[in-house]
Amino acid sequence: MGTDPGQANVLFTRKVEVPGFLNLQPKEVLGKNWGCSDMPATSTEMPYSLALMMVVDVVSRKWMKDRGMTEAHQKALWGPRVNCPNDEKETQTYVKRPQADAKQPQDDRKPHYRARPLNGVWATAPYLHNGSVPSLHWMLMPAAQRPTQFCMGFRDFDPQQVGFHVEPGEVQRCKDGETRFSTANRDGSAITGNSNLGHSLEGTGEHKAGTIGRLLTDEERYDLIEYLKTL
Repeated sequence: MGTDPGQANVLFTRKVEVPGFLNLQPKEVLGKNWGCSDMPATSTEMPYSLALMMVVDVVSRKWMKDRGMTEAHQKALWGPRVNCPNDEKETQTYVKRPQADAKQPQDDRKPHYRARPLNGVWATAPYLHNGSVPSLHWMLMPAAQRPTQFCMGFRDFDPQQVGFHVEPGEVQRCKDGETRFSTANRDGSAITGNSNLGHSLEGTGEHKAGTIGRLLTDEERYDLIEYLKTL
């Protein structure tokens, strides 16, 4: 898709040391609650992604329990997705390399991340996995036209762009309490992990890296935004 691999690489490679007193055991939390297979029985050092899944699980269950939610209500909030790590076939892809040395392995494993559901997407700006696109309007534009910086931290809801409102070519001045997201440093060099490219709608939709469809008309773009507001 031509997307920034920063988040996927962090989830795939980063290890964390989880304090033992938290008793976050993968086999107990994810294996027992969700039926996840091949979970280690005890561990304090684990992949960041595994630790994050367990923390979300434990905190969410306590929140539901404290509010006396029924089991049916809890299941409805969890939704149909199982809170388990993807298996190897889902999370890794193998890219063939030229066979320069027969002794070297010919497959490179690359990490992936799962796309989140679109439920309530109208309320979750900024967009993309790294929060680099300010609104649904700009998400549905060609990637090269998207704003490279914008202010965040205010609660005003923009029903037209749906997200943080940015005019074409606008250089925003952030107010007290707001923060600036930027894809580049002051010298113009790209900030690793802050790319706003990929998932682009442009041209006639011919297949190329980072392009997912053809250029939309203004009417089509706003019709799609109105639909996304209903999810």
